[in-house]
Amino acid sequence: MKNYICLLRGINVSGQKKILMDDLRKLFESLDFSDVKTYVQSGNVLFRSKSNDIIKLTDTIQKKIETEYNFFVPVLVKTADDFKEIIDQVPFNDKEIDPKFLHVLFLFQKVIVEEPENLNIPMSEGEDFKVIDDIIYVYCPNGYGRSKLNTNVFERKLKAHATGRNWNTVNQLYKLAMS
Repeated sequence: MKNYICLLRGINVSGQKKILMDDLRKLFESLDFSDVKTYVQSGNVLFRSKSNDIIKLTDTIQKKIETEYNFFVPVLVKTADDFKEIIDQVPFNDKEIDPKFLHVLFLFQKVIVEEPENLNIPMSEGEDFKVIDDIIYVYCPNGYGRSKLNTNVFERKLKAHATGRNWNTVNQLYKLAMS
């Protein structure tokens, strides 16, 4: 059995695409996943499965949610090992950062950004971002809510869908997946 972390994009935001976490847990259990847990209300689900096929897992979850709720929800499935790598490869080692201002955007596909400065994303002083495959690390020392370095901007610039989590959530999801 392998540990997985599933991120749902855009549920329970401003009353849109509402899914209760208890119902979401039951939905995952109905797919024969084990040790299903949810974390906060923003669509984080941890589970175990015998399958090693992330594409099939993603498709199965996405179809089940659409069937049950009559709306489409982008689904991203990562392994606990993927999260460990995300945590270990934080690219801001050259400067002192406060982890409470660090966010991770998970892209739904890998992108190649050879020269990030060519993306022309406006940044305030102290802000920074790094793109590594399908992960964008975003540092916003003035707060993510005030920053222009948000999910929508990166989606437009990279022409790729994404979902974001703060650093605390990323770490908590990994800890829960390993417990």
